[in-house]
Amino acid sequence: MKTNRLFLALAFVAVLGGSSAFAQNTDGENNKPADKQRKRPTPEQMMEFQTKRMEQSLMLDDKTAAKFTPLYKEYLEAMKESRALPKNAKDAKEAKKKERTDEDIMKALEDRMDRQQKMLDTKKKYFNEFKKILTPRQLEKVFAPRPEGFRKAPGKPRAGKRADARPCPLCPPCHEINRHHAVCPPCQK
Repeated sequence: MKTNRLFLALAFVAVLGGSSAFAQNTDGENNKPADKQRKRPTPEQMMEFQTKRMEQSLMLDDKTAAKFTPLYKEYLEAMKESRALPKNAKDAKEAKKKERTDEDIMKALEDRMDRQQKMLDTKKKYFNEFKKILTPRQLEKVFAPRPEGFRKAPGKPRAGKRADARPCPLCPPCHEINRHHAVCPPCQK
C-alpha cells in the first residue's frame, strides 16, 4: 500500500514537472514566442548577405573581392530596378480580378517584355564589367539562373508538394510525380 502511494506521488511529480518542458519560450515584454519576434532583414542587409554569399561561393582573394563587392552591389541594385513592376501594377492586379480586355492583355505582355529586355541589357552591361575581374567559371556562377524554388524558405517543401515526392520508378519520365505512393496507381494495375 505504501509503495502504491509512493509510486503515485512520484508519477504525479513527474507529470507536473514534465509539463513545464512543453511551455513556450516567451519574451516577457509582449508574451510572443521568441521565434515569432525575429525581424526580417532590410533590403540593404539582404543585399549585403547576398554579396557575402557570392564572394564565398566565388572564393575571391582580397584584391579581387575589393573590386567585385561594389560592382556586384551596383549590379544587384540595377537588376532590382529593371525587375520592378510599373507603378500601375496595383491596377493590373485589380484588372486580373475583373474581365481583361484585349488591350489590357497586350499592354501587360508588352510591359513584361520591356522589363525582360531591361534585365537582359543590364546583365550584358555588367557581364562586360565582371569579365575584367573574374574567370569564366566565376562568371558562370554570377550569371547562373536561379533555382526554381529560390524565393522559398530553405528546408521547407513548397506549398502543395511533399518533401519526399519522387517520380514513380515504373512510369516514363514524362509521367506526373507521385506524391503519395511508392508506385503510382496506374502502374499498380
